[in-house]
Order: sequence, then C-alpha cells, then structure tokens
Amino acid sequence: MSESSQPTLTDIAYQLRQITQQITQNNTQVNSRFDRLEERIEKIESRIELSEAKLAEEVKRWDERFFNFTKDNLGITRTIIITAGVVTIFSPFVQALAPAIKELTVRFFNLSGA
Repeated sequence: MSESSQPTLTDIAYQLRQITQQITQNNTQVNSRFDRLEERIEKIESRIELSEAKLAEEVKRWDERFFNFTKDNLGITRTIIITAGVVTIFSPFVQALAPAIKELTVRFFNLSGA
C-alpha cells in the first residue's frame, strides 16, 4: 500500500490477483479431492456389483440345495409310507403263516440234526 491510508488501484489489483490465485488453488484442491472421491465411489460401486453377483450365485446354490433336500426328503417320506402300508397289509398274513413257518423250521432243523 502507499503511504496514504487509501489503497491504490495497483494495490487492489495485486490483492485481487492473490485472491484469484488462492481461489484457483482451492478449486484445484477441491477438484482433486472430488476426483479422488469419484474414484472411490466407482470402486465401491464395483465392489457392490461384485458382491451382488456373488450373492445371487450363492442364492442359486442354496436354492439348488434346498430343492435337492426337499426331493430327498420326499423320497424318504414315500419309502416310509410304502413300508408302513406293506407292514399293515401283510402283517395279518404273516401272523397267519407264523405257525406254519415255525413248523417248517422245526422240521427242517430236526431233519438236518438227525
């Protein structure tokens, strides 16, 4: 500044240049930070997409496992029901034949033991 208390146009122009340089420098820093943030956001978005794809694959695998488990259980259930039905149907028949089977066993062992 000049010796007078009022700034001259040169002083004002100099201060404006300094302010402009600071603003430019700040803008550069902000733009740089903004660019880094954009890069981080892109990386995060790609990680999210990858995680979503992995999750979708895992869900498919679990669906397949559940389907196979259900199918296996259905087969076991059918076997149990058929076995129970066969036992229920044939148990009177086996009970009626039990004396005859016993008699044949006794005779067979008596013949082979003699």
